[in-house]
Amino acid sequence: MRNSLFWKPDALFDVVSRLARRLDTRVRHQWTLAQSLFTDQHDFRRTEKLCRGISRLSPEDLPWERAWCGNFVGDTRDLLALAADRRKGIEVRSAALHYLRFDPKTPRESVRSLDRRLLEESGYDRAVVGPYIDYLEDELKDYGRAREATEAWLSRHRDEDSLVHTIYVGRRAHLLDLEGRHAEAWLAIEPVIASWQGAVMGWAARILENLRRHEEAVNLARKAVDRYPDSGEARGDLAELLWRGDRFSDAADIVGGQSHRPELPVWERSISKNFFRAFQDRSPDDSLKAFDALVAQRPGVWSLQTVIAEFAQQKRFELAFRLEGRMLQGRGDDYFVYRVNAYQYLKGWKGEEEGLSWLRAQLDEKRVEPGMPVFFEMKEDGLLWDLYPDPRRHWSSSTWLLRACAAALRGFEASPHREELLAHYRGADTADLDDRLGRHVLNLEGYDTVRLGPLSEEDKGLAAFVMGVRAVGDGGLPPEAVDLRP
Repeated sequence: MRNSLFWKPDALFDVVSRLARRLDTRVRHQWTLAQSLFTDQHDFRRTEKLCRGISRLSPEDLPWERAWCGNFVGDTRDLLALAADRRKGIEVRSAALHYLRFDPKTPRESVRSLDRRLLEESGYDRAVVGPYIDYLEDELKDYGRAREATEAWLSRHRDEDSLVHTIYVGRRAHLLDLEGRHAEAWLAIEPVIASWQGAVMGWAARILENLRRHEEAVNLARKAVDRYPDSGEARGDLAELLWRGDRFSDAADIVGGQSHRPELPVWERSISKNFFRAFQDRSPDDSLKAFDALVAQRPGVWSLQTVIAEFAQQKRFELAFRLEGRMLQGRGDDYFVYRVNAYQYLKGWKGEEEGLSWLRAQLDEKRVEPGMPVFFEMKEDGLLWDLYPDPRRHWSSSTWLLRACAAALRGFEASPHREELLAHYRGADTADLDDRLGRHVLNLEGYDTVRLGPLSEEDKGLAAFVMGVRAVGDGGLPPEAVDLRP
């Protein structure tokens, strides 16, 4: 049904709604409906309602569904119970534990206790130990504990001759390398390089580089690319080594050339980090030269933005600003978002006043108000007020609505503009939908005011968004909230 009606969302919703009325209250039927509401209709409110029922009932025969619903509604107690339940399959328990690792409400000692318990009870099953090692390495940066878990798996599989065993041998060497034990890492990984397993070859090349055997590292990384030409990760590893060797054009061709060009997700999770590692301790001029070579290959604006964002995430704001400047050279006003990016980096580097002064010089004042949604989306609430703070200037009702939504999301009572917003909306035009919605999001009007007069489809979308903003502050939509669908 879902496939046949995928391109007819209104018809699909009607079918699902009719089906829902005929389904009984069995949990499996609730799950079927929740899936459709979430996947097809993006109706998170009804999905949440159904998932809360499933989580509350804790069905014994639907453990995967129970884990997903527990995570969706933040039911920490049920996830803890599911992870600890020895009657359930180890994969389900591991999935519940994975959700708990990233749940801020779960005490860290509870997570550590469950980690130890599942590892021992499963006999270090890969379904448990794999995600556990990833968590230790990627999130906690605890390379020692990650290596110990890898060694515990290897000790239980001494006689295994498989590609999985090879990967774990390589993973152990990689973790030794991250601990700074490069010579030990090479001794550990050298025997399994002949497997030609992609991750092993990448780890081995990095170990060689850390041992200052640069040409050997490049040759091995190039063999990995030759064997796996479509692997963006292999290309990123080779490019990192070429960047370290000042071969900027060659590196840019490997990841940005027309042949086997990596997709955006690979840039996000891999290549941007390759670039940062290669230049984090080098001069800004080297970084700019290498970035210019990348720009010349035209790999895509969003791909290049991941490189800049990685420097910003590491709080290297000066270099992030200078790299963004390279992107903006010769660009028109259509690069509005990237100018706001640059403002954020300059603000982080030199402070807000310097950032505001630069941004005012960059933007055509006539185009500022149409760009206000960008400020809101990028959580730059100050720009909604401070870019042109003249109190005599007339701002449209849509700009005032964005200001009201920003204040509501971040805490209206503590907003420095609380009194200005109240003064504006006390005299607002109730015939203007934006003004009605502004009063609504600040709790000056009830939900019934949203539908004063017919709404177009575009206006319904705006009203639904504003109601969602208010629901964040209210802790959820109340029963009297308006359903804006036909």
